[in-house]
Amino acid sequence: MPERSSAGSIVGEVGSTLVIPADAMSVRELSGWLAGLLAETGPEATVLQTRVELAVHEVCMNIVDHAYGAEHVPGTDDLTIDGAVDPDAIHIEVRDRGAGFDIDAVPKPEPGVPHIRGYGLVIVEKLVDALGYVRRDDTNIWSLRFDRKPDPQGRRP
Repeated sequence: MPERSSAGSIVGEVGSTLVIPADAMSVRELSGWLAGLLAETGPEATVLQTRVELAVHEVCMNIVDHAYGAEHVPGTDDLTIDGAVDPDAIHIEVRDRGAGFDIDAVPKPEPGVPHIRGYGLVIVEKLVDALGYVRRDDTNIWSLRFDRKPDPQGRRP
């Protein structure tokens, strides 16, 4: 299980920001944006892309579906995604002004019992090394950290 913490500002050597409306079509922009951000990791980029993209996509789609909901008319700046790459980790912060919630109250799917929904947060927790959520004023802030693993000789990328 990843470490959970209060979300905070991300700091890194290489950073980028993506601002998009809260709708499923706009969330598709994550792929290209993340590819550009992760290019800074060199040969690690292809390994990291799937893991990071799936987790960030899941957080963003949960925001679209739950924080904003079906009645929301997407605005151009509903979601702000900041990314940073440093020698030890990839840091992603997702901010929105939708409805807040209690992350600890989200029920986990019961093993062996089929569910139509409810796997999103479980998936995210399996993919990240640290996950944070906090509501500050009228803003939800999600922080995700993906550790960069040393190679077999113990060298950092």
